[in-house]
Amino acid sequence: MTHCKILTLSGLLSLLAACGGSSGSSAQPEPLTGYLKDSALAGVNYHTPSLSGLTGPNGEYQYREGEQVTFHIGTLPLGDAPGAPLTTPVELLAQHGFGDTEVTNMVRLLMALDTDQDPVNGIQIGNELRNQLKQQIDASGLTLDEANMTSLLSQLNIFDDQGNTTDVSLPTALQAQAHLENTLRCGYAGLYVGQYSGDDTGFFAAAVDPVSLTVRGSLHSSQPYQPLFGIEASAPIFLEEPAAPLSMGITGAGSDAGFLGTISNYSEISGSWIWPDVRSGGDFQAEKVIPDDEGAQFKYVGTYRVNPLGGTPADGVIQILIHENGVVDVDYINIFDEEHTHVQTQMTQGQVEFTLYDAFFERQPSFTLPLSVQAGEVVDQVLSDDYNGNDYHFELSSCRL
Repeated sequence: MTHCKILTLSGLLSLLAACGGSSGSSAQPEPLTGYLKDSALAGVNYHTPSLSGLTGPNGEYQYREGEQVTFHIGTLPLGDAPGAPLTTPVELLAQHGFGDTEVTNMVRLLMALDTDQDPVNGIQIGNELRNQLKQQIDASGLTLDEANMTSLLSQLNIFDDQGNTTDVSLPTALQAQAHLENTLRCGYAGLYVGQYSGDDTGFFAAAVDPVSLTVRGSLHSSQPYQPLFGIEASAPIFLEEPAAPLSMGITGAGSDAGFLGTISNYSEISGSWIWPDVRSGGDFQAEKVIPDDEGAQFKYVGTYRVNPLGGTPADGVIQILIHENGVVDVDYINIFDEEHTHVQTQMTQGQVEFTLYDAFFERQPSFTLPLSVQAGEVVDQVLSDDYNGNDYHFELSSCRL
């Protein structure tokens, strides 16, 4: 179990280093890892000014800070985008957004090129297909319309994972949009931690729910003896915009205080806050605590409350990553203590066992949370701790990575 105190927003970002990084200097920056996803996109060529290779089984690729990354399958161009923790077809076609025909058609083509024709478990581009597009078929001028994509598929000998040729056809636009939507939902979902400043200063943490695409969490002022206030988005994140507008209200405060801003790059929240009742306001910003999902298969994100009553704010936000081998990474943030804790455990017979460390009471109650381990699961469970019988209300939902 690892505990890290979150000090400031910049301290938050050093949190990752504090939880296991190292410092040093070199002539050239160390490579960073990004993930190419429409589900995981494996076997895609990529290159930057300093690095090149194939995306790994989880869609991972290497880049250095500030580099542009170009992606292609042999001679078939997919586009380019700045290196980032997460890259999707929306970023590769920067002039287009989710739901645009060109983005949808790229997703349809990638799904059709998948080796096992099951894009839910990831899209794998096989060696034979990549070699055909490099050595036999020039697809460099392909435009993403249905006629040209169908023509390309008819020229390819597409092999399944047993090495046999197979006939494929383009998925429908609706199938492609649903597939991409899951990728984007999972991309935004996670734990965000930051600060607000101005006429008052304080700390807040929020969870982006992958099913509802809403934001909820809590904040507390840096002034002494202040209670937690709940924060909750008034509407879901709008996938059609790269910097999605975000509106959050204060729950249980009996006022019209609110936060208005954007959520961008699947990892950053920023904007301004205002509390008209007391004529105060300022700015806020937050970043995702865990910028990538480290090759997990499923992600659960949500909040927990201790001895919950109607309208009480969240005491913490929690994320659970489930890996194929049954390893489970649990990360949670106790909002009052401003503590981030990481626990690694094991999935056992459909249940996750973990502890929640409480620095204020110096206790570690244990819980067993049953999970179906499937995308779209909504968890609403009240569990009693094994320490002193407090009730903990867990509200999470899931997506497939």
